[in-house]
Amino acid sequence: MGVRDFKLGTKQSLGFGIVLIFMAAVSVFAIFQMAALRTEIEDTNEIWLQRVVLSSRFHLNASALRTTQLQHAFAPQTEQKQVYIDTMLVLIDKIDADRDVYLRLLTAQEEEDQFSEEEDELTIRLDSLW
Repeated sequence: MGVRDFKLGTKQSLGFGIVLIFMAAVSVFAIFQMAALRTEIEDTNEIWLQRVVLSSRFHLNASALRTTQLQHAFAPQTEQKQVYIDTMLVLIDKIDADRDVYLRLLTAQEEEDQFSEEEDELTIRLDSLW
């Protein structure tokens, strides 16, 4: 007795059952893929995005520090120079605090070994320049 001997209703039910099994398998696969995607998104938000923000703020504060140093060099009065010195000290503290947080995030990322070679080189260059 082969499939050809089945009644039409039985063949249709069998075909519909196979389609349902395939749909269930695809749905389960999609759910697992979405869970993996969610994990990647969380990693990106928790580590990579924070590093980008800190790096940007670091560069912004470093530029402000260089500008303040230039203003200090050209300031004609002692009172103005003291204001620039105070501003420079605040900026240096901000840069150091951001750098400490950045290095903590960097260490956490290195432990997970999700770093590209380019990021390693850029971090080494940043440390040597700073």
